[in-house]
Amino acid sequence: MSFYGLNEVMEEFKREGKEATPEVGEEILKRLEAYPYNYIPPSEEARKKILSLVLKEYKKFLKAG
Repeated sequence: MSFYGLNEVMEEFKREGKEATPEVGEEILKRLEAYPYNYIPPSEEARKKILSLVLKEYKKFLKAG
């Protein structure tokens, strides 16, 4: 999965001590949508899939240290 700015957003959230919760995943998606090169489809099904992937990536990011 590749979104412009994802690593920067995850790093910021990690510094803020945010856990990998669905609410934090939604915050990450909102931040990513603000980048001009990212397209996140508006359908609920697509958002749920992307949210799941974002949370998975964020959990891996947090575990990596």
